Amino acid sequence: MAAGIATHPSVAPEGVGGVASVLERILAESREGSPVAGALLAHAAAAVYFETGDYSRAQEKFARARSIATAHQDVVLELRALAYASSVDHFALRWSEALVKSRRALQIARQVDDPHSETYARYRAAFVLTHVGAAEQAHIEAEANLATAEELRDRGLLADALFVNATLAHCEGKGLMHGRTAIADWSCHRSISRSFMTACSSSTKRATTPPLPGICSG
Repeated sequence: MAAGIATHPSVAPEGVGGVASVLERILAESREGSPVAGALLAHAAAAVYFETGDYSRAQEKFARARSIATAHQDVVLELRALAYASSVDHFALRWSEALVKSRRALQIARQVDDPHSETYARYRAAFVLTHVGAAEQAHIEAEANLATAEELRDRGLLADALFVNATLAHCEGKGLMHGRTAIADWSCHRSISRSFMTACSSSTKRATTPPLPGICSG
């Protein structure tokens, strides 16, 4: 039961200290090489990175989790491992790796019913595409990300989805200023940002910094 609760896809690995050590203790009591152990490893890998910044240690755990997924042909485990790994790459500013892993996760998501992991990965894809200037592709992912987050009513995922939509609105010039002249109104950006702050106020996840000017490329 402890493993099931600790690795449920609605429980994000970031935002709370001490998660990695709890997962390690549960892992020690799980059957080595089992899908349960794989799920614990995937979750622990992300937690280790967010708590310590140790990218290499996180990747070693991700590799073990994906090896177990392959051995058991467990696509749900592979999806979750890729989703968490894309998040680590996102925070490590490894854009290419984050995009590759999130896209692979989204391919797998078509085969299984795990909307939390799918949305977790889709946010990374939308975020990276926004920041490398691929606005058209980012729009597709960001809108799908927001729609699923709203359906799930998960405030953490919703805050992420609103954040990337607000950032994209800013990058597209919906609220862009040139000197003292407004060349587009701020209504779209402001509306999404307000929703973002509302979601953050009730979320147990770490709030993402609201969009700021000058962060876009392309």
